[in-house]
Amino acid sequence: MSGLFSLDSWSTVWTHRESFLLGLGNTLQTAVCALALAFIIGAALGLMSTSGNKPLRIVARIYVEFIQNTPLLLQLCFLYYALAFAGVSLGVIRTGIIALGVYTGAYMGEVVRAAIESVPKGQFEAGYAQGFNTVEVLLYIVLPQAYRNIVPTLLSQVITTITDSS
Repeated sequence: MSGLFSLDSWSTVWTHRESFLLGLGNTLQTAVCALALAFIIGAALGLMSTSGNKPLRIVARIYVEFIQNTPLLLQLCFLYYALAFAGVSLGVIRTGIIALGVYTGAYMGEVVRAAIESVPKGQFEAGYAQGFNTVEVLLYIVLPQAYRNIVPTLLSQVITTITDSS
């Protein structure tokens, strides 16, 4: 028997298992750290995009449009070589984490923005009528309702980030 199910093929894989495990570890480390960075960036961008402050909305929109319309591989190469020419050497994994986190953060920002905008405007108005300030309205009324809409898309983005990290 030859091919995928042959004993020789699997013995070769077993012989080089350290390389495979190192690759798995690097992928998981990159994905987890990039996702942590992306959650922070995404939450900030989502809140900026839904704020009443026009300059914040413009900054968030420019960031999202620029990052989403540039290929990830180009961003990775640019960041790696730009840092190298600047005399900063973070290493391949750290540079990958930063680039992937910045890239995924733009998508997370859109997920957060869409989830917040999916909550009816009357919910905001009801919170203000009860005497809540903007932060309290978001924390106690809007975000718990947006949570239902955010989870499926967020999980999809997590899976995409794991596959992109390899």
